[in-house]
Amino acid sequence: GLGASDELPLFSQVDNQIHLGNGIFLEQKKWAWLLLRPRDSLFCKDATKLLWGVSALQHRSITGAPCRRYVRSENQAPPRRALTPRKMEAVGNAFSKYISGRPSEVAPIERLRKMNRFIAEMLNDLNK
Repeated sequence: GLGASDELPLFSQVDNQIHLGNGIFLEQKKWAWLLLRPRDSLFCKDATKLLWGVSALQHRSITGAPCRRYVRSENQAPPRRALTPRKMEAVGNAFSKYISGRPSEVAPIERLRKMNRFIAEMLNDLNK
């Protein structure tokens, strides 16, 4: 059924928490810090770390699909757990807001398309 969070507008503030969609909140101070990140890649990586926590991101991937690189080898690593779609959507909402406040020569849609790549890079770095 519909909960209170479903009707809550994006980026509304409740008790010093900012609503990023799907009932997912981020502390106002952390949100303000995120909006000051100098680059799109840092915004995406840091937003993901804040919503999941670094320890929860280890051994995770964007899709949960097995690595294509070792698809035919015997020593294929087990697939990593996918990131929660609700939280991924919240990161996307946050990134859209960040982009709208930071114009660039690159079209917003092109910038948004890179979000998963930035997050995948960060996940790979954590799993090294």
